[in-house]
Amino acid sequence: MTTKLKWDPKDPQDIADYWVTCATFLQESGETITTADVTVPDDIELILTDWSDTEVRVRLGGGVAGKYDIVVVIDTTSGERFRMKAILTVADRVIKQ
Repeated sequence: MTTKLKWDPKDPQDIADYWVTCATFLQESGETITTADVTVPDDIELILTDWSDTEVRVRLGGGVAGKYDIVVVIDTTSGERFRMKAILTVADRVIKQ
């Protein structure tokens, strides 16, 4: 199973949390997440990855203006593996005064 996600944009200076929620498809089988692995491009800094039974949190920093593919792979209690790809947009934040 490969799922595509689109996350809210971040500024290159931001350090922000992004979430992958797997509750819908895990609840059907009663499984939970046992491990999560996140792959990011070189311009993005992976600061933290942690997870609960049904969600993965990814804390990201850095980047330059553009779109990035972030890949999250989870393993479950029954040994299944699911791959999800998130699209992260990095853009300079403009504050109007």
